[in-house]
Amino acid sequence: MRIRSAVIIEENDKILLIKRVKEGQTYFVFPGGQVEQGETLEQAAIREALEEVGVIVELEGLFFELSFNGQQVYYRAKIIGGKIGTGTGPEYSQPELYSGTFEPVWLAKNELTKHDVRPIELIEKLFER
Repeated sequence: MRIRSAVIIEENDKILLIKRVKEGQTYFVFPGGQVEQGETLEQAAIREALEEVGVIVELEGLFFELSFNGQQVYYRAKIIGGKIGTGTGPEYSQPELYSGTFEPVWLAKNELTKHDVRPIELIEKLFER
């Protein structure tokens, strides 16, 4: 079964996302990706944040799980190092293998529902009181 592990990074009422432009669509996703063999969910989330966004994170706990195209897990995380925009994952080093573009961006939390941010179930959970 496919397992995706991702991070939710929130600072100053903004959320760090990956802006994707692919096949004429613009949408946003949380930094994350497939868990590799021999890797824990937590290790995958930390690795993916570095590869996709260029930041070193510390996980603050599991926030949300979703069954969609396999299992997806989302951890709250805080940045403890690195620099946004310096990701070195295959999306950047081998762009010919991926269609579209990847761009780390901050979106205001109160703007999330005005954009195509995926998965919508996670956005709904972020706004629960």
